Amino acid sequence: MKNLKRQKHDVTEDINASLEFLFGSEVELGNDELEAELEECGVDAVSLDEKAYVQLKASAHHHFVSLEKEVPAAMAAALRQLRPPDEQEKRIKVAEGAASRVKSILSAVSSGAAGVVRNVVPPLERSPEYAFRNKGELTQRDLGILEDGNRELNDSKDAQGEDDE
Repeated sequence: MKNLKRQKHDVTEDINASLEFLFGSEVELGNDELEAELEECGVDAVSLDEKAYVQLKASAHHHFVSLEKEVPAAMAAALRQLRPPDEQEKRIKVAEGAASRVKSILSAVSSGAAGVVRNVVPPLERSPEYAFRNKGELTQRDLGILEDGNRELNDSKDAQGEDDE
């Protein structure tokens, strides 16, 4: 009996050695590197994941679920990782991506880019006279607005004059 186990072990080692000789030693690839390799070979990674999920799910159902046995933890974890997202999960993912883009834009604007924008874009505030430039006769309301503007302008000049002294 021990001899048989030893022979099986030797055969496994021989097969592994032959595979290593033919294809080289195993190299650990990250997700990005693996996707790039698959793309170079013309294999779509998404469709490959979908096919693997379908086959793994069929195998789990045939060997475990239909026999009312518990699915092994490693197989259940693989099924969870390979499961394609449903419509709601896709919408949530898109919303999160949009939110992160908006946050990055806002952080860029609040940093040094804001100064550049302020220098390029003219100020939105204009003097009250600009609003009345094509107006024929001024009403009481228009005169009140102009007087309020002049008062604010004088107050701000006075405040600046006090700060300078």
